[in-house]
Amino acid sequence: MSSSSSLAFSASTATSTTSTTTTATTTTFTSTTSTTSKTTTTTVTTVPVALPATSDCNILTSAYNFLQYSFQCKSGINGKFIVTSPYSKRDLEERQTTTASYVIFANERITDIVLNNLGLNILPPSFAKLTNLTTFNVANNKISGSIPKAYGQLTNLVTVDFSGNSLSGYIPGQFASLKKLKTLNLAGNALSGQLPASILAVLTANGGTYTWGVQSVKTPNCRAISLDTGYLGPQWAVYWQAWQNVGGDLNAFDNAAQASNYFGTRAYFYQSFRKYAKERVWCMKYRPDYVYAAV
Repeated sequence: MSSSSSLAFSASTATSTTSTTTTATTTTFTSTTSTTSKTTTTTVTTVPVALPATSDCNILTSAYNFLQYSFQCKSGINGKFIVTSPYSKRDLEERQTTTASYVIFANERITDIVLNNLGLNILPPSFAKLTNLTTFNVANNKISGSIPKAYGQLTNLVTVDFSGNSLSGYIPGQFASLKKLKTLNLAGNALSGQLPASILAVLTANGGTYTWGVQSVKTPNCRAISLDTGYLGPQWAVYWQAWQNVGGDLNAFDNAAQASNYFGTRAYFYQSFRKYAKERVWCMKYRPDYVYAAV
């Protein structure tokens, strides 16, 4: 019995594969083209156009349409312009002086109105819309009637001069809203009553002046008075006693001083004290926000 031995051989055939990688390099060429650019400048001329009826310019010229204006109500109006009246004969030289009547525009808004001796007869209520107005001077005209309450809206006003007219009634309490007001001239009119305390307080705070009637008055410096104790020493006691005896009445105080030969001192000292006492009383009444030393 023969035995057959089978040997199994596992033939492993290794196949070697050579992989060839070809790297492609791409070169990009950028072509630069030089272009010459020509810039052409075109000048555009803006033609002024008429301003709307609600503009400051048209409000003014409509209210006083008989005046002669050296400007037209068109866009871009700026600067100072002389204004004349057919009823007021002025030569060219007078028109060029600083006393001539004029209007000033800034960016199409009116900032200054100075129209004196031009025969004006009203204060137009429409001027309450000129809210950039800082100077409002229509002195020495023929204006009658009352001062419009709406002028209290002109909160940029610094100077108001309505003197030398025929205004009547009361000055509007709305003027107390004019917090920038420094000069108020109402002399030479037929106004009634007194200047309201609220308006006096504004003028005082701004160190301003007012003219009521015929006398111009500069409001006291209440801050300085509140800090001044020079008249509160014992040497002034006799003056303060006399002042209190007459209840602060200046006429009675003067009579008492004269009867007492100025309380035995020179008139200069008396007048100096009188001025201080008068201003102190005024400040204590209208500027109570300051602290005043006791007498």
